[in-house]
Amino acid sequence: DVDDDIIKVIAKVIGQGKVSVVDSIIGYNSDALFMKGDGSGGFHETITIKGRIGAINRYLQNLTFKGKGKKCIISIEAIDYAGDSQSVEVPIQILEVEVDIVLWMLVDASITQPLFIFEEEESRLLGGDWLRNDIYMEARDVDGDKHQNRIVRPLSGQSIFSFSLSDPVMLTSVYICTEYSVGIGLLSIENESNLSFVSKRVGTHLRFRGTIDEVNRAGEHIVYHAQPGATGNSYIEIKASKEVCEGAQTLTTSEIYNSGPMCRCDFEISPEVHGKVDMIIR
Repeated sequence: DVDDDIIKVIAKVIGQGKVSVVDSIIGYNSDALFMKGDGSGGFHETITIKGRIGAINRYLQNLTFKGKGKKCIISIEAIDYAGDSQSVEVPIQILEVEVDIVLWMLVDASITQPLFIFEEEESRLLGGDWLRNDIYMEARDVDGDKHQNRIVRPLSGQSIFSFSLSDPVMLTSVYICTEYSVGIGLLSIENESNLSFVSKRVGTHLRFRGTIDEVNRAGEHIVYHAQPGATGNSYIEIKASKEVCEGAQTLTTSEIYNSGPMCRCDFEISPEVHGKVDMIIR
């Protein structure tokens, strides 16, 4: 409700969230200039538009918000040519969506987990192009010799473990905390810059945080290193849970990775999913 026909509007999120806008008239060439962000429907922490009030109103009609945590505020400020401004802040309460992590494990045509064999001092990707769809697939709820309620699907990538969500719509907004570990030898991972690491990138344990897609890609780049003089039966184990958000529960771990002002990883709580495959180092 400022005086001029041409104004500047700043839409931003205070907290963990982003906003998007798009013109309500498809294909319309509006009198609006984006100084920050854009009008394509992409999400940004701040969007600044300068133009005629009618054009800006058409964009704001389709203002969309996405966020995480517990609470955010959407701030809208309008500034006219003389520098006079008016603003409004809208508090947003974010309700937690119940979504489960689903762990898929490598099996062969008989729905049996393959035995992994390494030679002493050998270093090799756990995944790779040896994982072929005509030989292997993925199964969920694999538990030893238990064959009840097993669901199988084609390989989703080149990893011995992979994850999905019970609600695929949440794929890019749910972050999971993942731990790979081995009984004998070492694990390493390189060139995964999108992950947030809690552990070192080389060791008996690898701990990191990322979206489902990021964690699945990481699984394709993990290398197992058999050590000199260390042979025998061993295992590769994986554990994963969603990050713990502030207020959801009391943190008990001495090793916490703070992934932001609202959520973090806690590797001391019981994992939501857990899997293990056997291996031999000879």
